[in-house]
Amino acid sequence: MAVSFDNLQNTQRIRYEAFANFATEINNCNTYNTIAVALSGQVKFILDSFIFRICYQFDNSTLTFEVFRGNCTFLEGTVDSVLQFEKQVLSRGIPVSVTRAEIKENPTLNQTVYHHPKVHSLSVLPTVNSQHQIIVTNALRQEDLSLESDFKFLRLISDLIASKLSQLFLIRQIEQKRLELEQKNKQITILNQTLEEKVSQRTVELQEANLELQTLFYRTSHDFRAPLANIVGLANLAEMVTDDPDVLNLFDKCKTVVGGLDKMLFKLNTMSSFEFEKNFEKIDFKDIVQKIKQKFQNEIQSNDIVVRFSDATLNSFSCHKAMLLCIFENLFENAICFCSAQPEIDIHIENSGPGLLIRFADNGTGIPPEIKDKIFAMYYRGNERSTGTGLGLYIVKKLVKMLNGKITVESKAGVFTAFNIGLPA
Repeated sequence: MAVSFDNLQNTQRIRYEAFANFATEINNCNTYNTIAVALSGQVKFILDSFIFRICYQFDNSTLTFEVFRGNCTFLEGTVDSVLQFEKQVLSRGIPVSVTRAEIKENPTLNQTVYHHPKVHSLSVLPTVNSQHQIIVTNALRQEDLSLESDFKFLRLISDLIASKLSQLFLIRQIEQKRLELEQKNKQITILNQTLEEKVSQRTVELQEANLELQTLFYRTSHDFRAPLANIVGLANLAEMVTDDPDVLNLFDKCKTVVGGLDKMLFKLNTMSSFEFEKNFEKIDFKDIVQKIKQKFQNEIQSNDIVVRFSDATLNSFSCHKAMLLCIFENLFENAICFCSAQPEIDIHIENSGPGLLIRFADNGTGIPPEIKDKIFAMYYRGNERSTGTGLGLYIVKKLVKMLNGKITVESKAGVFTAFNIGLPA
């Protein structure tokens, strides 16, 4: 009995380790092909699977991934690519286990991949919400139906894949909207020469398209965080039933990976939410810096970071406080990420004409000249030390632009980096 229990614990440990590796790979995926590679490489270590299939629907688009004999193929199409059996399970919305006898008797499974003679049982898990729906099917070679632990892993895989595909669909929609806006801008440029009335009409359409994009950005990035919370919740529940330090460590790694995804969506959601509020107020920069130091108190103490702040402003300054706080947070986080052995961060505020100049400097690793022009790009990471989302400096530049300001960077590799932000009165 002890040997059997040890074997079971070892098997579970291997499965959780495989899922942690799988979650890390999925977190780094930016194409459907890389997701397929992750599925083909890791699912076999997580589940006893002969055929593993994922069908994901978003609006009128459908993505299907199928892992068979170590290879994963994916198909992007319409709702017609969903099997009739999968449609029935999705309509009921509850998990299903199917025996070999039931497979033979079910007409909707004839002429499908599940009718393979080596398939003796199916475990099917559907998930449906307002934004998307996903169904995960695991075909096994034995008659025994999946245990409760197998359905837990199906749920973890389902939520993780749904979150990543939701993110990729969101990015695609944003890019489509951006191209639409770009095309409309070109049309406006042409029409502006002779047709003032049409220019006015196109401007209204552009504003509506931009508002639609902002609304989409805000709502979807908020809604897509729900599956991540489910994964963390399942991991927390699982931690309550084991004292094995290795398993607990794997759960902690899993939650760290999920936290990275959630952090990325939170940043996207935060940036888009500012489009809907334009509340300006008198700014107390000392208070803002104090809030930043409190938020990063653990990082400051663990890295022995020296933080200096000086305010040489002579006049009061009004601005969007939440935007400024977000700018300071992301710059501070960036400085911590690339700090030196004896880190120092200097924040200086002074008047610049009727406006304001904010200088945010650190003595970290600096920015190599060849990547200096890329650091504000979305999802760009400077080097292998970067553990962030690749969104921090992108968000900083976007927020500065929304405040009608300008941002420049000075840096010397291995010596310092300084961001200079000019804001109008």
